[in-house]
Amino acid sequence: MTSILESGASVAEGLAYLRGVGANYNGFNLIFSDGERLGIYESVPGSGRELGPGIYGLSNHLLDTPWPKVQLAKTRLEAALLGLTDTAPLLDLLRDDRPASDAELPRTGVSLEWERLLSSAFVRAPDYGTRCSTIIRIDARGRAYFDEWSWNSVGADIGRTKLQFALG
Repeated sequence: MTSILESGASVAEGLAYLRGVGANYNGFNLIFSDGERLGIYESVPGSGRELGPGIYGLSNHLLDTPWPKVQLAKTRLEAALLGLTDTAPLLDLLRDDRPASDAELPRTGVSLEWERLLSSAFVRAPDYGTRCSTIIRIDARGRAYFDEWSWNSVGADIGRTKLQFALG
């Protein structure tokens, strides 16, 4: 699977490849770019497409599933982008551990306790939860900025990776 990320293929070529091999893997969502276009492949429905400009949200289901945490994060991201000078507002958004109200919870087949736990953007639990938060930014000159924070089971910071590189 990493070969598609290292191949230099166009989004259209990547989507065609993934349609052929996606069923060979456990469920996954892959967002990828060829430097000019952005694509998503969702293995559960076995489909992919190119994404146009906009704000998208991805959690543990399909792109833009209208779960409360996805809708709230998209709204907060749109507001944060208006005055963005650093990653702090974006990281705050990813670290939001407030659960949705019971009335807003989706019914995904897990218990009410788990629905509550999973309803926040940042999940804290001993055996399951958010273990990393990643922000990727690409400027108009084609320079990419990759920031990733790692978290332990109680949500404490255990490391950070920060990379910058030119695309293309």
